[in-house]
Amino acid sequence: VNTAYCMALRNWSFRDFKYLCELQAKNGLQLMSYYQNTHGAKTFVQSIAHVQRQETVNGINSCRFFSVLADGSTDRSVAEQECVYVRYVVKGVPVSKFVGLEELENANADGVLTAINNALGKRVGVDLDTLKNKLVNMNMDGAAVNMGKKAGVGTKQKALVGGHVTVTHCVNHGLELAILEPVRI
Repeated sequence: VNTAYCMALRNWSFRDFKYLCELQAKNGLQLMSYYQNTHGAKTFVQSIAHVQRQETVNGINSCRFFSVLADGSTDRSVAEQECVYVRYVVKGVPVSKFVGLEELENANADGVLTAINNALGKRVGVDLDTLKNKLVNMNMDGAAVNMGKKAGVGTKQKALVGGHVTVTHCVNHGLELAILEPVRI
C-alpha cells in the first residue's frame, strides 16, 4: 500500500508498480505476487483515494464551518478545469483538503460555479443545505469571472447560499501580481 501511495503521490505510471515491488522484494520485504501488477496498483490507489475522500467527508460533516478555495487550470488537451479545495478546522488546527478537479462546460461565472458545486457535491457530498449552513468563505484568484461584483462566481455563490459568505482574493495570487508589477514598469 505504501508503495502504491508513493507512486500515486509522485504521479508515476501504474506500470512502474511492478518494478517498485521487485525493488522492495530485493530489499527483503515479503510481498504477495498476486498484487504486483498494474491492476494491483490501481486497486491500492483507489482504496487510498476512497479513505482520503471519506476523511474529507467526515471533516466537513463534523466541522462548524468551512471555506472553499478554487482556481482554474488548463490540462494538456487545453480543457479548462477548476481545482477545488476545502479548508476547515479540526480541534483548533486548520486542515486543507483537495476535493477534485472538475472540467468546465464553459469558462464564465455560471460554468465555474457549477464546476465548484459539482465537485463538492459529487466528491464529498456537500449539498445546498450544507453550503447554506457551513460555507463561510470563497477564496479565488482576482480574475473578473471570480471576483466580479455584479456577476462573479463569489457574488453568484452568495446569492445561492446567503449573504454571510465572504469572498477573498487569494493571497498567493496577490503576491504574484505584486512581484510581477515592477517588472512591467
